[in-house]
Amino acid sequence: MMRLHLTDPWTIAATVAYSAVVLITYAVMSRRWPHRWLIVLTSLQCLSLLLIPGQSRSLSTD
Repeated sequence: MMRLHLTDPWTIAATVAYSAVVLITYAVMSRRWPHRWLIVLTSLQCLSLLLIPGQSRSLSTD
């Protein structure tokens, strides 16, 4: 059994990369389609809540 914590360097790198993608998406969508970016960002945030556990939790893989 292996435990991954949010202090793991790969998890931190993935979180930073994800945040950069969200920021770039926000910039592009708000520039080209000002009314549609909100739908995209809301969807990404909902997906983020489902995929990334809270700070006090850890992922367990078998």
